Amino acid sequence: MKPLKILALAAACLTTLAVHAQGTGTVQVQPAAARPATTDVPKMQDASAADWARPRIGIHVASRHEPVRRANGQKFNNSNPGVYLRWDNGVTAGSYRNSEYRTSVYGGWTWAGSACGPAVTFGVITGYAKGTIPLIVPSLCVLDHVRVSFIPKIEPKGSNVLHLSLEF
Repeated sequence: MKPLKILALAAACLTTLAVHAQGTGTVQVQPAAARPATTDVPKMQDASAADWARPRIGIHVASRHEPVRRANGQKFNNSNPGVYLRWDNGVTAGSYRNSEYRTSVYGGWTWAGSACGPAVTFGVITGYAKGTIPLIVPSLCVLDHVRVSFIPKIEPKGSNVLHLSLEF
């Protein structure tokens, strides 16, 4: 399956879970026999309108890699311009110039206690030599608009990354 199809499928699944989880904070799945037989498509306003109100907008700015060079001697890209959106229900999507000098697109869900505070984003990301990979990124928002993320090294030839974003 192509990376963009995987990303779209993952985003659709996460969006569905977020819509079903709103209100109670838990996902409730009904057996097919218990679901009402209907062909009506649920309207988006059935979910809390506040969940889909104006999202928090983030701007990817820069990163610091340690070590600074890849195994082949090439430096990691520390200039990572991009943009992302995060809705109140946790759905998150974005794109940026990655450490391998390629464009990455990602989608997932962010757990955050508040608009600006600690958070963890779970999802999938494209654009790396290894293809589509899982994404787990803890972060902390400080000064109301500055988000600092830490991406730990997950492979021996990789790098620990400290990433800076601005949020509004």
